[in-house]
Amino acid sequence: MSKHALRTTIVYLSLTIWFVVNVAFAQAQPTAEQAAKKLSPNEMPGKLFGLTIDESSLDEHTLKMDAPKLIENILSELRKIKAAQPNNNALTVRIVLPIGCESGGDCDPSETKLTNKLDKKYLDLIQQIKSEGLAFVMAELVDSDIESSTKCFTALDEAKSVAAYLERTKKMYEKLGKYVDIWEIGNEVNGDWFGGSVIGNVKNEKRRKIVVGQLKAAYDFLSAKKLEIERNNQLLKKEDKFPRTAITFYFNGDGKKRNSYENINDGMLRWIRGIGNHFIDKNNKKITFANLDYLLVSYYPDDNFYEPNGDVSDYSIQINLTPKEWVEIFDTIRTNYSSNTKFGLGEMGSQCYFPKKIISNKPLNDCKTIRIDLLKNGRNPCDTYDAKGEIIETRKCPCCLTAQAKVMKEYYIELDKQISDEMKTNNNFKNADRFIGGYFNWYYSVDVINKMANGTSEDKLQAEKVRAAIIEAYKNFGK
Repeated sequence: MSKHALRTTIVYLSLTIWFVVNVAFAQAQPTAEQAAKKLSPNEMPGKLFGLTIDESSLDEHTLKMDAPKLIENILSELRKIKAAQPNNNALTVRIVLPIGCESGGDCDPSETKLTNKLDKKYLDLIQQIKSEGLAFVMAELVDSDIESSTKCFTALDEAKSVAAYLERTKKMYEKLGKYVDIWEIGNEVNGDWFGGSVIGNVKNEKRRKIVVGQLKAAYDFLSAKKLEIERNNQLLKKEDKFPRTAITFYFNGDGKKRNSYENINDGMLRWIRGIGNHFIDKNNKKITFANLDYLLVSYYPDDNFYEPNGDVSDYSIQINLTPKEWVEIFDTIRTNYSSNTKFGLGEMGSQCYFPKKIISNKPLNDCKTIRIDLLKNGRNPCDTYDAKGEIIETRKCPCCLTAQAKVMKEYYIELDKQISDEMKTNNNFKNADRFIGGYFNWYYSVDVINKMANGTSEDKLQAEKVRAAIIEAYKNFGK
């Protein structure tokens, strides 16, 4: 056999072996479809990796861009995250729906009617997210800060406020029902600012009843829609969406000794467990949300401090919950909801309060979070202030950047796994898979989308670092 013939034979045999081995390997490996469970149009994954898109990312005036460009900014960032783990079903964006009155902008006391017109760019954005398969969508009907500042929800007129809230729910569902996977019907609802700040126990009791009435009206409407879809067997149509419901509460205490709120009736656990007259209807029956899909908790340690020595204390300690304590809280409220209700964190993010101060004669590290009394201790060097002394968030100090990257790892990876594992040791949650994660970082818009869209070179470098932390967290989420 010639050298050429031998070489040809060797090459042939090598190619044959390579082909056989690779075919066998390929057959042994899962396809992309096999790697990630294919969900039907109305299924939701067991875990949700949530990010929030607020109104600032769709503000043409502030960002000085037209609607198509604003939409592309958002889509571009979502594509980058999704591309990092294309077979991960978890990515879920919460979109804060805009609100205003007929004359435009925030309502004033003379306004009596909300405008439920939805700017076309919101519809276009959500349609594009769904058509590209970038993420699941959770629509936030009314953010707590917006709801508390608008006068269109009459603070102490239950009938008008509930009717206005229900009308808004119907209008938003009419426009977005084909695309939205989850409806957040209430945001931070036990916060004492939600429903409008009022003074006096009688007025606050009335405010709470109004808030519960609003939630119940939205919940009943969407639950009826879900039942209607089931009865008509419309799930066979891809355009029909199950209107799942979620309520987000605001963490302000563990129900024991660590509390950051003043009024006991606005305490989260008391609210969630339905304790108080605000959960009793006009027929003296208890108001429930028996088939709520998701019960979420907004958790901002930067906002939650307790005074270990009571009112006489000269310092406050941040409330940080262990995974075990989180499961204990979920277990406490479990019996008040359906066995199918799932739990998660509905909002989070570093608020970047990083003063360089000395409290109680003890020096603090530059990046340690502490609540300060602005009148006594001066102003936070990481914030700017207007003429009235109100904080204007800049979110540009080095500590803020460090905290944002750190928070991604701590919540989406470490805390998520720890809570999930802890649930498996609790007899009431074993094998139930009732913790969905969530988190829905509130600052995704301002720290990534907006800085990349219209920031300085330094802003964009910061945004890239935060984005990298988000992508890393998404790649490792649920593992």
